[in-house]
Amino acid sequence: MKLRLRNPFYYEKPHTLLHPDYKKLIELAFDLPGFGRLYTFGNLLDMPVERYYKTQAFFTEFHNRLSFTHIAPTLEQLEQHLERGELSKASVLNYALREAIRTGLDITTLYNFCSAVYFTEEEDLQDYDYDYNVKKIEAFRKQKVKDFFLSKPVSDLLNLSSFSESDLQTLFQVGEQKKSLLTTYRSKLKS
Repeated sequence: MKLRLRNPFYYEKPHTLLHPDYKKLIELAFDLPGFGRLYTFGNLLDMPVERYYKTQAFFTEFHNRLSFTHIAPTLEQLEQHLERGELSKASVLNYALREAIRTGLDITTLYNFCSAVYFTEEEDLQDYDYDYNVKKIEAFRKQKVKDFFLSKPVSDLLNLSSFSESDLQTLFQVGEQKKSLLTTYRSKLKS
C-alpha cells in the first residue's frame, strides 16, 4: 500500500464542477432567483465521497422526517428517564417522538438535503461548506413552496410530484407543530 505524502506548502485547487473528473457527470438543475444557476450530478452516486456522506446524512434526516438535533437529545433524555425508572415521563417522550416522526415533515431537513445535492459553479464538490450553504438555504426559503418544492428537479428528487401546494403547506405546518410539541415536552420533563 502506497502512502501519498502531501506537501504542506502545496495548495490544491478546489474541485468545482469544471474539474475534469466531474465535468461530464454534472448537469444543470435549475436557476435559483437571487443566487444563480444550480447544478447536480446526473447520478448522485458519482459525487465525491465526502460530499456524498453529508448528502446521505441529510437524506437520513429527511427520511426520518426530523433532524438529528431533535432526535438525539430526546433519545438521551428518554434513556435517562428509563434508567431512573420514570416510566410515565419516558412514555410521554416516546409518544411525542413517535408522533413527530410519523406525522408532518420538518422542512429544514428538505432544505439541508437540497443544499447538498444542488451546488453552484464555485462550490468545492469534495466538501460541504456549512457557511456557504446557509446562504443557499436562505435563498431556497425565499421561494414559494410551490415554486421550489414542486418545481421539476426538486419534486422529482424528493418524490413530491403527487402533492399539491396546500398538501405540502399542511405537511410542513404539522411538522413544525410536532417539533414544537416535542421540544415543549422535553423541557417540561427535564429533571
